Amino acid sequence: MSRPFAVIGFTLFFVTALLFEFEIGVTVTAFAIFAAALIVSLITKNVRRNRFLPTLFASAAVACILLVSETLFVYNPAMEYDGRTGCQIKAQITSLPEIRYGNCYYEAKTVSVDGEDAQLKLRFVFSAPLEAEPYDVVEGRFSVFALGTSSEDLLQSYKSEGVFLGAYPETDDYVVHNIDESHKPFAKKILDLREGIKSAVYRIMPDERGALAVALLIGDKSGLPGEIYSDFRSIGISHIICVSGYHLSLWSTLILLILKKTRLDYRLSNLFALAGVVLFMFIAGFTYSVVRAGVMMIIFLVGNIFMRQRDSLNSLGIALSALTVCRPFSAGSVSLQLSALATMGIILYSLLIEPDIRKITDKISVEKLCGAVRKLLFPLMVTVSATAFTLPVALSINGSFNFLSFGANLVAVPVAGWCMTVIALGAALGCVVPDFVNLPALAAKWLCSVLIKFSSWLADFDFFSFKVSSEKIMLIFCGIFMFCITAVFVSAFRKPVYSVAAAVCAVMFCVCMVTFSINESAQTKITVVDCGNGTSVLVSTKGENVLIGGGGDDILGAYRINNALLSCGGGLDAVFVPTDDNTDSSYLLDVFASYRPETIYCNELPEGLSLLTSRSKIYSFDEFCDTENILVKSYNCNNNYCAILKTDDICLAACFDPCFDFSVIDDGKFQPDIVISRGSIPQEIICYTGSLCILNAEKTRGQAASEYYAGTGKTVIITGGEGNVVLYADKGALKAERE
Repeated sequence: MSRPFAVIGFTLFFVTALLFEFEIGVTVTAFAIFAAALIVSLITKNVRRNRFLPTLFASAAVACILLVSETLFVYNPAMEYDGRTGCQIKAQITSLPEIRYGNCYYEAKTVSVDGEDAQLKLRFVFSAPLEAEPYDVVEGRFSVFALGTSSEDLLQSYKSEGVFLGAYPETDDYVVHNIDESHKPFAKKILDLREGIKSAVYRIMPDERGALAVALLIGDKSGLPGEIYSDFRSIGISHIICVSGYHLSLWSTLILLILKKTRLDYRLSNLFALAGVVLFMFIAGFTYSVVRAGVMMIIFLVGNIFMRQRDSLNSLGIALSALTVCRPFSAGSVSLQLSALATMGIILYSLLIEPDIRKITDKISVEKLCGAVRKLLFPLMVTVSATAFTLPVALSINGSFNFLSFGANLVAVPVAGWCMTVIALGAALGCVVPDFVNLPALAAKWLCSVLIKFSSWLADFDFFSFKVSSEKIMLIFCGIFMFCITAVFVSAFRKPVYSVAAAVCAVMFCVCMVTFSINESAQTKITVVDCGNGTSVLVSTKGENVLIGGGGDDILGAYRINNALLSCGGGLDAVFVPTDDNTDSSYLLDVFASYRPETIYCNELPEGLSLLTSRSKIYSFDEFCDTENILVKSYNCNNNYCAILKTDDICLAACFDPCFDFSVIDDGKFQPDIVISRGSIPQEIICYTGSLCILNAEKTRGQAASEYYAGTGKTVIITGGEGNVVLYADKGALKAERE
């Protein structure tokens, strides 16, 4: 067995990732199966001599043990605190504040809970920033709750990060103990360095270009406008703002090139580069993808120092083994899964396919033409290889794929590399020289502008973007891996039949993608956002997204609205909101910061939105909206508002007030099939023709309404804190599901 660490690492990681979302009973059953298979493989002489299958089954069994242990001894004990009120908590803040959804969030580690020593990671929620810095101590009475219970995806995200609980103060009499700087850990200095880098960058670029520059340098996307991030994701280049192997290899290569000019000893140069990699891992925050890339880069540099041969697959296996053993739940991290799969695809391409491509290009007799072909073909094949392995996971998250991503990466990756280099130089010079003589800063501004405009321009080409629902992900998964396996056969056996098979698989994949996307774009998707007592409805059809309302009282409302927009392509064509009341518009500030709407229909908007609506066309709420695919007509009945939206597939009414009287709707073209309301059933519900009503209401009230109208033939569905309600309408056919 030539690559034992690869077999062990891949098995540990992928088995843990596969079982991560299942109950513990499934993991125990899987352990029994793997243990039995291990025993059989050890008994069978030929299999035992090969060592591959025994190693694989043993690693899989260990993965199950690690996952069960993490659940029983870490996760379950933490969950015992869920729902506790009046807890006397003393905790050390470990992060800078994150201000979102009108609240202030801090990561923290508990020192004690109710007077007993306890080591828990918490996510504190405060209504205003604390007068505290990282590694100060806060003490008071808090209510504790489990994070992510309202969304399966959110729950898995928190679990993978090792943060299971949140807490909020019951009163305002909590106390902050400011700790002297000399008594704070080394991590505080790293945070200060990280903030110093951000400040230096924002000094030379105090706008969205600066936010992009910070994301490129250290992976901090907190200041990046949502529309820019959405454009990056839609064209498949968001990996350049997520610190990974690309960033670490760039910085270590730069260090080695600089030191080479000084004629420093080769081993010493690699040692300095290794120190630079470790420092950058600290600055980037030791995220899972950073640790994965860092471990691989350290192995590479150590191999240089000791003149030892390295194997990339073994290095990746060691990195994944270290992460899985130290933090079994890390395998559930989507970013780590994407990072590991992309790296695996690139390595397999370099081992199995690139040699054949080199032989083909070597036949080009013109040297300059040969070089040009390689510069174009090699990066393209790297992108294709990475995409082939990450696509199943990426599709399950984004629900879309853009074929422009292959060409976009050919431009974005080298531009991002140059951009990071000149940003670092420009930020350093910006501290000592005037702006007008800081040429690297001027170059950095230009390159960041190029990336922003380039991504925005490509994202507008909807023709190349294809959406695929989660139900069809397995078909895409199978198609992709058929293509990958066939590509391996092509490289290994070099037979024409396999080349034909690879081409057929690629064509089948493209045809399936286009067919699925056409089928999906032909229907109307309606997302009733679970935002508490408020109106938030997102309608998406044929590339157009319309948001009706943006209010509610659920703390996760803005998160759910943004995720719904992201799943529909990220654009926001129109917003309808009659008043600045919280039930109508409490989340618009956060939504508009991420997605600038093209058109707004309103009577009043909350304060603070003026800067975010400077590019929007603003009309009265009562004005008629008629786009290519959507008609919207608004009604006002004694200051009770309702918006009737009609597409080719469906007609729906979104009520901003449950007192709205449907008898005022006298236009036969706007008789709703569905009524969506907040709080309770609107008046005169019997008069409308549809049979479905959806309520943004708490569970008890919604159940009472459902029972009351059961005899009328009306079906009532409630959000009730259980997640968004999603409707799919296609030429009169209607399907409802819980997101």
